[in-house]
Amino acid sequence: MFWTLRGAGGSCGIVTAFGFKTHPVPSNTVYSTYAFNDQSASSAANIIFAYQDYTANSVSPAWGSTLNIFKGSKSNTISLQFVITYLGTASQYQPVVQGLLNKLPAPSSSKSTPQSYAATLQSLAGNQNLNTSKASDYTDTFYAKSIMTPQSSPMSQSAVQAWTNYIATTGYQSTTHWFVQVELYGGSNSVINNVAPNATAFVHRSSQFTIQFYASSSNYGPPYPNSGLDFVNGLVTSLTNPMGSNWKYEAYQNYIDTQLSNSQAINLYWLSNYRTLQSIKTKYDPRNVFKVSNAQAIIGS
Repeated sequence: MFWTLRGAGGSCGIVTAFGFKTHPVPSNTVYSTYAFNDQSASSAANIIFAYQDYTANSVSPAWGSTLNIFKGSKSNTISLQFVITYLGTASQYQPVVQGLLNKLPAPSSSKSTPQSYAATLQSLAGNQNLNTSKASDYTDTFYAKSIMTPQSSPMSQSAVQAWTNYIATTGYQSTTHWFVQVELYGGSNSVINNVAPNATAFVHRSSQFTIQFYASSSNYGPPYPNSGLDFVNGLVTSLTNPMGSNWKYEAYQNYIDTQLSNSQAINLYWLSNYRTLQSIKTKYDPRNVFKVSNAQAIIGS
């Protein structure tokens, strides 16, 4: 059950208490943002491709990053923003980030702040108060999908170009409030990928990026438009189709895609760990008490 909870707990039980083995708080961190506003589809593709190349070959183990992609302010443009955290001092960080910046156009704006580890956590959490017990009253009606790109088969330049062409045109026309996040999981010093795929229920140990595709309805409330479903699916297929049917991407199970069938979910979320998950589900929850209200629940054998 402990094996299952690390990656597939929702289908098998409820955790009532956690015990943590903590690590020492880093003495220094740096939190940085770099904006690239209203880029052409071609320029945006070059930025994404440079990010892929840099993180695959040169990234420091002290580095964490996300590339956020948004609608441009005018047709045929895309706005991008890097959010980078670094566990170290500003003097240590600067030569590391320069290796990426050398591959990119000049940013529209940038900010780099040396700060405490707690302050960096707060920055990553949207500057909300980390000590409050007040629950958020934010509501949203959205559709999300994800893919996890295989490190052994990176995105091609032509596929990324086809993807940014779609984002710059159809993305600008969409009436949804959307974003794409390209989150680094792999790279040459990835601790995530140092764990065996069968060590826990979380099987994804060979990905470079987890890409989240997210679009809210125009007023953030119901009903969700069918055009939004089509748009988000297009965000994905405009990248995956040019990569070909043999591209073995995966998907992140916490970005629940309600449109997947159970067989698709197995192939994208659980892969080779599914049969073990089935046997554990059968043993501990034979009556399927802990069921998920969509087609993606783990079903006992």
